Amino acid sequence: MGMPAPPPGAVMAPAPMSYGQVPTVLSQGQQMAKDALPMRLIALLVDGVIIGVVNSIVGLFLFLGPLGFLSYFSIWGLFLAYFVILEGTRGQTIGKMLAGVKVVREDMSPVQFEQALFRALDLFLWGITFGILALIDLIFVLDNGQRFGDRWAKTIVIKTS
Repeated sequence: MGMPAPPPGAVMAPAPMSYGQVPTVLSQGQQMAKDALPMRLIALLVDGVIIGVVNSIVGLFLFLGPLGFLSYFSIWGLFLAYFVILEGTRGQTIGKMLAGVKVVREDMSPVQFEQALFRALDLFLWGITFGILALIDLIFVLDNGQRFGDRWAKTIVIKTS
């Protein structure tokens, strides 16, 4: 014998959660950021190819010259400049433009250089931690659409169309 149906207009209690389950409530911006994740990955791959090609060319010229030791620093300098300048002025790198996503502040206003720098420094930390921070960032991104750099800069990546 089942439970009787509740009277019309009655408010139902939420279903009980299992042990260890944490309720997740995403803001509209975080949901938009989660929706952009597949395109964001494509953008990162495109940007990685672009940075790799440019760094190979610049690094080769520096390595062959008397200042060969600077080739290591040129990689990081170009990497940071690429993300900070493009995201700080347009909200998009070339990869993000091609993938149809852009970076905005959590309040949906345009990104400034300060936010772009925080985001780029997070990517820089990926490199110097040998990818360990990238794995941690992956957990954040899958949870609410923001990696550590996005939380630090108070930004989200959303679809442009």
